[in-house]
Amino acid sequence: RTTDTITISTRGQGLFGEASSVGGKADITTNEFGSTIQFDIGDSDPAQEMFRVTESQTSFTFLKFKGDSVNANDIGIIFNKTVNTDDMDGYVLNCEFINIRDGIHFYSRALQADNNVFSTCSYPITLDWDISDESGVDIQIDDLYKGRATRITNNRFHGGVFAITVQNYLQRGAIYSNNTMDIGQGFILVQNGGGLYGCVIDSNIGDLLSQTFLKMDALTICRDVVVSNNKMGGAIAGVVDGADKRPFSVVNLDGLSEIKGLIFVGNAVTATDAFAIFIRNDAASPLITASNILVSNNSFRQIGLDAVASRGIFYSAFDIGNFMFSNNIISEQGATVTDIISTDSKTITNADIKSNIYDASLPLLSATTLAGRQNVDKKQGIYGSNDTGAFQLGDLGGYTSSLPLLISRLTSAGGVGTRYQNSAGHVDIFSVPTGVNTGSFSAGADNVISCGSAGLRWSVVYAGAGTINTSDEREKTFETILDTETLVAKELKVLFEKTGKEPG
Repeated sequence: RTTDTITISTRGQGLFGEASSVGGKADITTNEFGSTIQFDIGDSDPAQEMFRVTESQTSFTFLKFKGDSVNANDIGIIFNKTVNTDDMDGYVLNCEFINIRDGIHFYSRALQADNNVFSTCSYPITLDWDISDESGVDIQIDDLYKGRATRITNNRFHGGVFAITVQNYLQRGAIYSNNTMDIGQGFILVQNGGGLYGCVIDSNIGDLLSQTFLKMDALTICRDVVVSNNKMGGAIAGVVDGADKRPFSVVNLDGLSEIKGLIFVGNAVTATDAFAIFIRNDAASPLITASNILVSNNSFRQIGLDAVASRGIFYSAFDIGNFMFSNNIISEQGATVTDIISTDSKTITNADIKSNIYDASLPLLSATTLAGRQNVDKKQGIYGSNDTGAFQLGDLGGYTSSLPLLISRLTSAGGVGTRYQNSAGHVDIFSVPTGVNTGSFSAGADNVISCGSAGLRWSVVYAGAGTINTSDEREKTFETILDTETLVAKELKVLFEKTGKEPG
């Protein structure tokens, strides 16, 4: 039992408890077995930590940290060097945190938190940077190299706000894997100008979350972040035990100052209120172009269950450069899901959107312009062979097997064209429909394209009652008749008049 902060200021010290400190009872909040450190301070005391670590390579193993249940300001461990000139290298292994606002508040870099249990903690792990701290020497001083070597693995987070909070600096090369977050707002929150750079978020479970699995607030940075093989989502019913336990989305990037590289692969997403991936622009944030976004091989089930109009799987308020959305399975979506991908009238440059499985009645792309290189299944409808054996490019429409190729552009009243191209050039042919089987069919250039050729002629040309416009005298070349030709013609005329027969 302690009523004041214990400071560890010598490098390499550690506290080790009995292995029975974690577990032993179904209700972890009343489990009194093992080595427990009870923090006992009055309700009126300000925020205060149980342990303050000011030197590197400190370990806490097999301990139970228990706060005062009536004091909402208790803090378990603060790691913060007095002079931060190298790595902190803090280790918290096989410990349990109960009734504490902040379980671990870690300044500097290189925290390893493994196989811990956090119960009734508002902010179990906070990764932070003291603006007065240095960051080593040489290139390490740069912001890009401050927050390295974080490993948060195999922990259980029960309740609270976000399991992991990153703030005030760029977290580089962190591993967040094999953790379980059940009941809470979300798994990772990035705020106060922080960011994730080259981080891997893999094989975690975020279940019954009320807000989102990964939330990045205004002016934070997302750079080369891998989100893979996670199970994320909420409750089908939404409200369980009187509380909201379904997230708005599982990835919510809200007004970021940079999005360069988001890889979302192999995840199982179930039961969200609105979207799976939601990229919006906070009013106070700059307008940016997101780039290198990959969404592939995921299962999206029961997305958009809050019955509010205009929901979807992926939404971006920014233009996107280099976007892949492929091999995803989408099913059981909410009734008000209106499209798969929408960008609020933005442009996607260089897109590969292929081989997704979903309800064909839903548009694949909505309010989106495609530019650059494109490899897209469809804008709306299907791409490929249908049950009549026809092959379709473009929107889903009614046609039979007697029309083996459909080229449609239902989102526009303009023309529909095809281009035939070889190494010498190209020929464009256009059609402009004005009604059912009415309109015009024309060449892509005036008076330069032939219909047929000398060796490949049409045998019959059919036309209706309309006018066939051919060349008049203005299009003809007139030749001069020679005198000798005139004399021959007159002599032939005389012979024909004498015999009554054509000269032969």
